[in-house]
Amino acid sequence: MAENTTEFSKRERILLAAEEVFSRQGYVQAKVDDIMTLADVGKGTIYNYFGNKEQLFYHLIEERHHKLLDKLHAVDKKKSFLEKFSEMLYIWVNFLEDNIVLWQVLVFEMTGSNKGYFAFRNGDKWEFHTSWGDLPTKEEQDILVRYYSILNEEVKIFEELLCEGQKEKVIDKDINIHPCSRDLFFGVMMRVFHLRKFNKTITQKEYAELVVKNFLYGIAAK
Repeated sequence: MAENTTEFSKRERILLAAEEVFSRQGYVQAKVDDIMTLADVGKGTIYNYFGNKEQLFYHLIEERHHKLLDKLHAVDKKKSFLEKFSEMLYIWVNFLEDNIVLWQVLVFEMTGSNKGYFAFRNGDKWEFHTSWGDLPTKEEQDILVRYYSILNEEVKIFEELLCEGQKEKVIDKDINIHPCSRDLFFGVMMRVFHLRKFNKTITQKEYAELVVKNFLYGIAAK
């Protein structure tokens, strides 16, 4: 039992160190040596647990991602659509503030947007395009898809919520929910990225409620 606890603490130390280093340096500039020093473990230990730097970053993001999903799924299903919408937006805003640099690195570095790549889902497949330069290699695409999939899972929850609002006739039946949910999700994200910290005159909860009112103004059922 003591051995298992030691192994668990090593893994946690590595992830905590990785969070600090990635949050300070981004992904490309982060060095495994810095993570190793901060975690007080050997480089071999990091590779034994995670394989390489990319796998380490992915595990860190995936753990945070699943904690977010757990909180969003835990919202009381019996609440009204507007109550759930407001609460889920608050959870999303709060999460972004707590993980702001990691999610900036995820969006701008790990999806390839800093290299001109962009992708969209066509059925069961992801299609890659580029605004400049060459397309990513097949190996690079496989890595990028993992991060696109994480963001897609987060968007999907808000898409399902807006569909529910449409069924309850709170949202206009003619609204195309798919692009609307993406606009909501990434719009709030970029707003938090831009502000970094909210003005002290407005709380995260008040901001979430403001988003609900502003967002629904254009799509609410007449």
